[in-house]
Amino acid sequence: MRTHFHMNDPGYGIEWVIPELFATSPLRVSNPEEANVFVVPHLMVAYFHYYMFHKGSKNAADEAANPYFAGLMSYIRHAGPWFDRHEGRDHVFVFAHDCGACMLNGTNIAAVRNSIFLMNMGSLTTGAESLCFNRTKDVIVPPVQLSSDFLDFRKDTLRPDLSTRRNLAHFRGTVWDDLAYSGGVRQALKKLFLETRPGDFLFNEGFADPATYLKELRDSYFCLHPPGWLPCKWSGRFINLLFSGCIPTLLMDDLVFPLEEIIEYDSFSVRIAEADVHNDRWLDILRLVPETVRQTKLQAVWDTTFRFSYNVPTRSGDAFSSILELVARRLRAQGLLRAQQ
Repeated sequence: MRTHFHMNDPGYGIEWVIPELFATSPLRVSNPEEANVFVVPHLMVAYFHYYMFHKGSKNAADEAANPYFAGLMSYIRHAGPWFDRHEGRDHVFVFAHDCGACMLNGTNIAAVRNSIFLMNMGSLTTGAESLCFNRTKDVIVPPVQLSSDFLDFRKDTLRPDLSTRRNLAHFRGTVWDDLAYSGGVRQALKKLFLETRPGDFLFNEGFADPATYLKELRDSYFCLHPPGWLPCKWSGRFINLLFSGCIPTLLMDDLVFPLEEIIEYDSFSVRIAEADVHNDRWLDILRLVPETVRQTKLQAVWDTTFRFSYNVPTRSGDAFSSILELVARRLRAQGLLRAQQ
C-alpha cells in the first residue's frame, strides 16, 4: 500500500526506497544463517496515512497502524529463530513517520527496543536514550529527493551562480498560531517580517508550485529550516534546500540530522539557536557572515549533495552506502559483525 502522498513526500519515501535498495544489493544473501543483518520491510507509515486521510482521524490511523505492526512482529517471530537469537539487535526497521519510532505504542516499541532504527530525524527532546531514539544504535538517514524539478536542476548545474542571489535569507512554509507547531520559531520569523519588512529577507507563507519555490531558493543565500510539530520537530524541507544549492540554515535545537556523525555539517550549513530566533538576532548573525564564507559554503553545498543522494546502483559515498557503513558500525560495536565483513 503506497499512497500518492507517501510516495511523493521526501521524508516518507525512505519507507520503501531503503528496503528496496537492501533487497537489490549484491550483499544480500538467501540463507539467513549467512546474514549479518536482517532488514524488515514494512509500510506502517503508508498504512497510517491511508487511514488518516481516508478516515479523517489520527486516532483511527494509530489504531490501525499499531495492530498492523504487531501482526508483523508476530509473523517475524514465528518465521524462525533469527529475531530472538540476538534479541532483535541485528534487525533493521525503517520508521518514516515525523516522530520516527515514536509512532509505535508501548508494546510495539518494547518489542523492537534493541533493533536498529533508520529514521529521518533524531529528536533529543524526546529523550536522548529513549526507546524511540538512541543515537548509539539508531541511524538518522537522508530523506529521499523525489521531485524532478530539484533533481533536474541539480543534474544540469555545475556550480552555484552567486550573481543571481538577491536575498540574504529565505523562508516559505506553513505558519500556524498554535505554538505546538514549531515552538514559536516560525511565528517569530513571521512577526519579524511583518513588523520590520527587511529588504534582504524573502518571506512567504503557504505553498508554491515547485518551479516557483525552486526559483526563490536559488535567489537566496541562506534558506531557513525551522522546526515542525513538537516535540519531534521534523520538517522535510532540508533535502529541498540542499538540492536547490542554497545554504541550509538550521533553526532547531536538540536535533540529530541525517548522517551527521560522518558528514561535517559546518562546512555547508549554518546553525542558529532557537533563542536567537525568538530574540530576532538571527538575521544580524547571517548579515555578519563574510562573502567569502558564503561562497565557500555554497560550493560545499554543491559538493555535498551526492552524499545525500540515493542511486541505483549504489555508488561509493552516496546515501545508501553511508547507511550501510553506519549499520555495520552498530553491528560491530555489539560483536555481531563477522570479522571478515
